[in-house]
Amino acid sequence: MNIKNLISNYNEQLENLQELLKTATLKQKAIINNERETIEKSTFAEESILNKINKKEQERSLVLRNLIAKNGEPDTARANYTLDEVLTFVQSNSNVEEFEAFMNCRNQIRSEFENIKAVNSQNRFLIEQANSIVKQTLDVLLKSRKKPILDRRI
Repeated sequence: MNIKNLISNYNEQLENLQELLKTATLKQKAIINNERETIEKSTFAEESILNKINKKEQERSLVLRNLIAKNGEPDTARANYTLDEVLTFVQSNSNVEEFEAFMNCRNQIRSEFENIKAVNSQNRFLIEQANSIVKQTLDVLLKSRKKPILDRRI
């Protein structure tokens, strides 16, 4: 195990996040166009990608623990390390190019994560608006049952 394995893991995780962003964007278009089948497919794809992300995260944790144990850290029983500890470890056990590659990948992951959060926030807003419209329409139709259909306000 070496730093390159950790960087490789980060790169694979970045690919997973990019795939998740594409799926979330596709889902957003499906929500706007009211394409139920595409929404369902996108939701299923998101679940699959999230499972891959979770597995990759577990792998990253294992790689990091093994890497720290290999380099003589006495506290290897911990399951998680703080970001500062990881950065200090990677910086002290890698050359300049490896550390730059690690930081570049980390920054790209952070950027993709922010993009995913933004798209998911927009999707949530779209769904809330659609639910509101449906609720208002149902309220109008159910409240005015006693009036003839032509006299109802919509």
